[in-house]
Amino acid sequence: MKNCEICGTKRSFTNSFEYEGKLVCRECLNRLYDTEQLICSNCGYQGIAETTKKGSFGISCFLWLSIFIFGAINLFLGLIFLVLALVYTSWRIISKYSGCPQCKATNMIGVNSPIGKKIIRGLEE
Repeated sequence: MKNCEICGTKRSFTNSFEYEGKLVCRECLNRLYDTEQLICSNCGYQGIAETTKKGSFGISCFLWLSIFIFGAINLFLGLIFLVLALVYTSWRIISKYSGCPQCKATNMIGVNSPIGKKIIRGLEE
């Protein structure tokens, strides 16, 4: 029994897998190969896409704080801001997307795809 050098779990390595000189389990190896390199067709960034939320954290904080500020003045205004805060926060949670870390565009393409190779050739020229 040996430890996987990435996740640390003890496993009996019937088939030993090496990744960059490390002994890894099958699950970690699959996870490492699933993170395919991508290229942004908008700005040319090459790497892994990141999960981003639409909207602004500042606006969300303002709406939640407004419930207490305006709710102390008028209960009706407090209820209006409560509804707005719930709708806005729900929209931000639902609208997560995977995109480019630099320009936030959603058009990330695999570098090994024909279009990805064409973009890379265009950047090298």
